[in-house]
Amino acid sequence: MIQKYNFFSPNATKHWERRRASVSLNYRHLGYEPRRGLSATKGSHKNSYVDWYSADMLLVTILLSLLSIFDSLITQQLLMLGGSEENHIMAIAIERGYGFFMTTKFSLTSLGIIFLVIHKNFVIFKAFRVEQFLYFLLFAYSALLIWETHLLNIAMAASF
Repeated sequence: MIQKYNFFSPNATKHWERRRASVSLNYRHLGYEPRRGLSATKGSHKNSYVDWYSADMLLVTILLSLLSIFDSLITQQLLMLGGSEENHIMAIAIERGYGFFMTTKFSLTSLGIIFLVIHKNFVIFKAFRVEQFLYFLLFAYSALLIWETHLLNIAMAASF
C-alpha cells in the first residue's frame, strides 16, 4: 500500500526539507561551465547582453590591450627616429608629453575594447557579430604592429 505524504502538516519539515545542506561542490559557480549553456549563448541571443563572458573574450581583451601598449612604444621609437604621427588626436597627445600620450592611447583603446566586449552578441552591418569583429581587430592590430616593426627596422638601419 502506497502511503500518501501530507506536505502541509506541521511535521512535514522533519521528513522533507527542500533546502537541505549540500556537501557537493557546484563547479558552475567557479566558472568552469557557462551559466546559460553553449546553445543559449551562441545563436539564440542575438542582439542581447550576457552576464558571463567566455575565457576567449578575456584573452582577446588582454591581447588587444597589450598590442595597444606595444603600438605606443613602437610609435615613440619611430617618432624619435624622425617619423610622424598621422592620427590628429594622438599627435595632440604627443605634444603634451609621452606619458600623456601613453595614458590617452591606452585609455581610449581600453574603453573601446570594453564597449565592444559588452556588445559581443550584437550584429553590426547586418553581416556579422561584434565578437567576430573583435577577432578581426586582433588580426588587424597584429598586422599593424608587424608593419610598424618593419618600419622601425628600416628607420634604425637608415640612422646608422
